[in-house]
Amino acid sequence: MSQEVIISTRAAEYRYKQGFALQPITLDLARSEICFIMGANGSGKSTLGRLLAGIYKPCSGSVTIDGEDSRKLSLSACGRKIGYLWQKPDLQLFAPTVWEDMTFLGEFVGGETPKVRQNAEYWLDQMGLLELKVQSVHLLSRGEKQRLALAGVLAAGSRYLILDEPTTGLDEARRGVLADILRLLHSDGIGISVISHDRELAEQLATRRLIIDKGGISDDIRPPR
Repeated sequence: MSQEVIISTRAAEYRYKQGFALQPITLDLARSEICFIMGANGSGKSTLGRLLAGIYKPCSGSVTIDGEDSRKLSLSACGRKIGYLWQKPDLQLFAPTVWEDMTFLGEFVGGETPKVRQNAEYWLDQMGLLELKVQSVHLLSRGEKQRLALAGVLAAGSRYLILDEPTTGLDEARRGVLADILRLLHSDGIGISVISHDRELAEQLATRRLIIDKGGISDDIRPPR
């Protein structure tokens, strides 16, 4: 498994106008890890995830993604490097139907149509959505939207994934499918960070746990495997 570092932060801070601040964070995330980012609600987990993905730019300090300063990367450039799953799936579902949402981006950037379609069918099947391919996205349940957003992230083929509460809306069987998929991706050299309260999933998968408290990292644990 590659030890290649994909994301590095050096004293990176992020502040909201409302006053919450992500404390200076220095951190390296490698492709060899499945890192769980855990902590209480409001501790800064999602803020950290968006900073690591390049969605938020640091107010001070630095974040580098695959060796490039995140401030100099557009959101689309960050998205090609880091696959990000939002906690609220409506933020990343935009096409009229399930099928169009899965295939639009790949075809837009010039992907080979048969390959894009094969990839879309594979991940829709994995997420139990293949029979809903012609369904309007707006008519999907909250859980179905979550699975569609996750399928889209996985289909993009990024070298690093950041997933914000990916088990929301998944039943026990789908949670098991997700765990198997993440293991497979990890074995294929994909780096993964999971923002989650799901201690059971963390017990199954985590090679590293970052505990976030009041906007800072209070503990960095590498449990024995």
